Amino acid sequence: MLRGKIDGKKKKLIDVIAEVYYLHMYGQHSTFDIEDQDIVVDVGANIGIFTIYAAKRTIHGKVYSFEPFPKTFEILNKNVYLNGLKNVETFKMGIGRKRGVQKFYIASFSIFNTSYPELRNGEKLDETIVNTLSINDLFEGLNCKKIDFLKMDCEGAEYDAIFNTKPEYFERIKKIVMELHYPIQNYTYDDMIIFLTEKGYKVDYDESRKVKIMNEKIPFGMMRYAERKNKNE
Repeated sequence: MLRGKIDGKKKKLIDVIAEVYYLHMYGQHSTFDIEDQDIVVDVGANIGIFTIYAAKRTIHGKVYSFEPFPKTFEILNKNVYLNGLKNVETFKMGIGRKRGVQKFYIASFSIFNTSYPELRNGEKLDETIVNTLSINDLFEGLNCKKIDFLKMDCEGAEYDAIFNTKPEYFERIKKIVMELHYPIQNYTYDDMIIFLTEKGYKVDYDESRKVKIMNEKIPFGMMRYAERKNKNE
């Protein structure tokens, strides 16, 4: 049974649950799901709905959850506690280009934060400074040997995070699922597809999992699924 806490003034809990448990946007895509002993990294954990799902799938594995915004991180930790999860480690940090600090923004009505305020289309935003790591740091600093399932929903930071990962680390990341935003800087969806394909992934997109985001002027966020090819493919 899922137990959770959220700030009711900002967004209904059911909206967040639907993406994970009913629309299955981060898993159950053919064979694309979390297995019993997987190491899972949740980038943009928010209040922890996917973290809870992942932790209950990988009972003998581990989930590393990253959420940079202080208020949301507090709720994430409460939800991990309420669900009695012992295989989750949380970090009040964002994932991006490199280790350091970065400005993040959040709209007053939303639980979603971003380092790219242009995604919010001129809305009034609160600003905060957060600590960041790169994907490289997950292997070098946290001493992760592998990542079986990398989930990314980081409101635009996915390009910087992926494009600045050292080539050798992609061999240790089995599956990647991300909500891919556009436009971010000069990047397009195709840039990500080409990049991951060149790194040895089979990249897929399910038309039924197109996600409308933010407002009508920014039409869609795309769910992309990348899995390392077998050597004989």
